[in-house]
Amino acid sequence: MEGARLRRWLGAASSPRRWLPRLRFDVGALIEIDLRSLALFRIGVAVTVLIDLASRVRDLDALYGARGVLPPELARVLWDLRVTVSPFTWVAAWPSLLWTGVALLAIAALCLALGVTPRLAAAVAWGLLAALQDRNMGLVMGGDRFLLLLLMSCILLPTGARLSLRPAPLGATRIRSWAGAGLLLQVMLVYVVTGLKKTGSDWFDGTALWYALSDYEYVTAAGHWLRSQPVLIVPLSFAVKWVEIFGPLLVLSPWGNGTARLTAIGLFWTLHLGLQACQAIGVFQLVGLAAWLPFLPSAIWDRRATREPAGREAPIHAEQGVQPARWSERLALVPIAYLIIVLGYVFTGVLVHGTPYPTPAPIERIARPLHLQQGWAMFSSVPHEQVWILAPGWLADGSEIEVLRRAPVDWSRPWDLQSAQRGFRWTLYLGNVIKKGVNDPTLQMTHPVLLEYLCREWNARNEREHRLERVTLVAVTEVIPGLGITSAAPGGRYLIATLTCPPTWW
Repeated sequence: MEGARLRRWLGAASSPRRWLPRLRFDVGALIEIDLRSLALFRIGVAVTVLIDLASRVRDLDALYGARGVLPPELARVLWDLRVTVSPFTWVAAWPSLLWTGVALLAIAALCLALGVTPRLAAAVAWGLLAALQDRNMGLVMGGDRFLLLLLMSCILLPTGARLSLRPAPLGATRIRSWAGAGLLLQVMLVYVVTGLKKTGSDWFDGTALWYALSDYEYVTAAGHWLRSQPVLIVPLSFAVKWVEIFGPLLVLSPWGNGTARLTAIGLFWTLHLGLQACQAIGVFQLVGLAAWLPFLPSAIWDRRATREPAGREAPIHAEQGVQPARWSERLALVPIAYLIIVLGYVFTGVLVHGTPYPTPAPIERIARPLHLQQGWAMFSSVPHEQVWILAPGWLADGSEIEVLRRAPVDWSRPWDLQSAQRGFRWTLYLGNVIKKGVNDPTLQMTHPVLLEYLCREWNARNEREHRLERVTLVAVTEVIPGLGITSAAPGGRYLIATLTCPPTWW
């Protein structure tokens, strides 16, 4: 009798039907976004746009104006049609119109932050920011492209339903949509692709961060300190690569998805805050922090378990709350398809040959004008040589001056290279255009234009006896030593270009 009862109990316990309910999982929950998290994402993106814009206006005339370092006619020669169609290219010769465009961009970002017609505000901000970036592509970095992609999601999604001046009626608090899935996939893809592209030996022997933090153009005081701790450098180098590849996959966990999302957010916020402490690379880290806000689970907001009872509030596609726009759902399929293609080529290339396959050129030709390009390769290769630019000049009184820094010439590497090169945007331009022009005949056309600008700027600010008569561009190099070696190996100096300043009439 007892044996029969035991067999029945074991049979029931081992029955798949008994355990299957526990394994059930709502797959749609993986792409679910809380409207309050989405609203916080909208505010984060808008604030990042405003901070980014504030970093640009300081050098607006120099880097975007017609009399600056890159006249519109030269920019059209160097880059593609995006430069030609940019409104900021058209108005570059009129400073008042240039500043008006920037003011409109700031107003659009402010409206987006407040939730005032958020879709329209996001569309205006996206168009103007893309146009401003296209005006001078020598200033574009990965964070700029990422910010545009996040702004595009603000156009496609109902980000103003909560935490705005005109919120939607109360009802559902969660959304499931193609546009939402595209946003989550986009954020994940940035890190996975970046990690997969780190195929250099530096990322496998633990020296990558050593060389990355030896790039004095972007390293901070905290970065200098970390570089002096070789015992930390090696494990952190490994951690960066593998967290980027596998960290985003946490959000796909079918069990404890809310906890898994919070874990992923914690990992990547720690990554971005750590990078922000060690490297000054503009708003890139702020973009990364904002990008993870949509992953915040509902439990953060309503203090209840992620797995709610069957009577929980319905997703947005139900007959209550905010409905997803049909046009945005259809448009969202375009970037989603592109994301899948890019991921397929990168993953297949790494799996088969150890290096990513490039996305086919015809697809890239479509993606570029739409600003969908996904060439994420941040620090996939790290420099083994430090290069910075000086502009020695000779004044009418016979003295020598370093024109970029507006200080006496000093050939030693400055502690703060970015400040010595007039800040982050100038450093980007010198690295992306002037340095590359040494080996690129097309970009060499920018060298005399930069020297002409430096002559014109100096002589407009100084009296006749201190007039700048001749100026040169010189690249100074240092070989970065191996891990743990603090003294840099000797490098050299290379003359890039020289110019006799045109006469100035007072």
